[in-house]
Amino acid sequence: MAHVKTAISIDVGIFKDIERVAHRVHISRSRLFEIAVRDWLKRQKKKLLIEQINSAVEQDAFDEEERRQMEWMREHQKGLVQGEW
Repeated sequence: MAHVKTAISIDVGIFKDIERVAHRVHISRSRLFEIAVRDWLKRQKKKLLIEQINSAVEQDAFDEEERRQMEWMREHQKGLVQGEW
């Protein structure tokens, strides 16, 4: 994988924590940053996907008749399984 060298500015306290962690787990600071940023990006992508799914669901929300049918089906299903547990 190709790498790009970059410079960043961070708080001294955070830098010291990074130094300690990188040393403890035997990886370079660069690798630690890469792991952390990759994890953060993955979480952001998941968050965006969830937002997109929620938006799509809201747009396709059930109308009143569909809600009544769903409620009837839930109640009917409860009656079917009642006593089986």
